[in-house]
Amino acid sequence: MSARPVNDSVEYETSTDGARATIWLNRPESRNAYHMDMLRGIERAIQRADNDPDVRVIIFRGRGDSFCVGGDPDMLGDHGDWQTLSATSSRFFHALEGTRKVTVAAVHGWVVGGGFEFMLACDFAVAADDARIGDFHIRNGLYPGGGSTYRLARLIGVRRAKEHILSGQLWSGVEATEAGVVNAHCPPVELGPTVVEYCAKFVDKSPTMLMFGKLAVNRGLTSDLDSMILLDQIVSRVAGEGRDAREGLEARQARRSPKWEPLPPSVSLIQEQGEE
Repeated sequence: MSARPVNDSVEYETSTDGARATIWLNRPESRNAYHMDMLRGIERAIQRADNDPDVRVIIFRGRGDSFCVGGDPDMLGDHGDWQTLSATSSRFFHALEGTRKVTVAAVHGWVVGGGFEFMLACDFAVAADDARIGDFHIRNGLYPGGGSTYRLARLIGVRRAKEHILSGQLWSGVEATEAGVVNAHCPPVELGPTVVEYCAKFVDKSPTMLMFGKLAVNRGLTSDLDSMILLDQIVSRVAGEGRDAREGLEARQARRSPKWEPLPPSVSLIQEQGEE
C-alpha cells in the first residue's frame, strides 16, 4: 500500500497484510527536523495505527537522507520558543514510549538531538551501518530535554551515558548496536527488508499480551519490587482469565494459528481537544 499524507510533514502506510504500519517523517529538505505540526501529525498517525485491529507493529522512518535531526530552529518563530518546543517534544516522547503497540525506529543518516531522543522512546531500533547516531545537544550549547538523560542511562549504564551526553560523540549504526543503543544494524540499502524481518517476531503475537509485557517492563524501570510483584499478580490473573489465553491453548492443541482478540479503541496521546 502506498503512503498517504497525514499532513504536510507526515505520511502513513500499512503493509499488504496490515500487520505493520509505517509512519514517515516527511520533511527531507530539513532532514526531518520536527515542529509542532509534525508532532501533531505523528500523534494522529499513531492513533490511527493504535486503533487498527490488524496493526501489530508501528515503524517510524524518515524520508530523504536522514531519520531526524531534532527540533527545527527555523520554525520557532511560527511555533513558539525552545522551551515550548522542548516541553512539547518531551511530553510527546513520553506518550510515544507508552504507546500500546510495539514501536520500531528504522534509522539512517543523521539521528541526532531530538531525533536521537525520538529513537530512544521507541521500543526497538534498527540502524543503517553508516548512520550518525547520538544526542549532540551539548555541541550546540543545548540541554537534552527530551529524555536522553534518563533513557540512555537505562540502556547502556550511567557512566557510558554520561560520557556520551557530555561529549556529544556520535555512533555509527554498527557502533550503536555494539553499545546496546539499537537492536540491529544492516547495510543502508537493506534497511527496509531488515526492519520487516525484525518485526516478524512480534506480528504473530497476542496484541493484549504485547501491551501487557511492554507495560510491565517499562514500569519495572521506575517501580519498586513489591509494586512489580503486585502488578505481575494482577496482570497474570487478568491474562489467565482472558480470551487469548484460552485461544492460545486451543490453537496449540489443534495445531493451528491462533486468532487473537484485537485491542479496544484507545484515547488520544497529547492531541489537543477538538482536533481531528
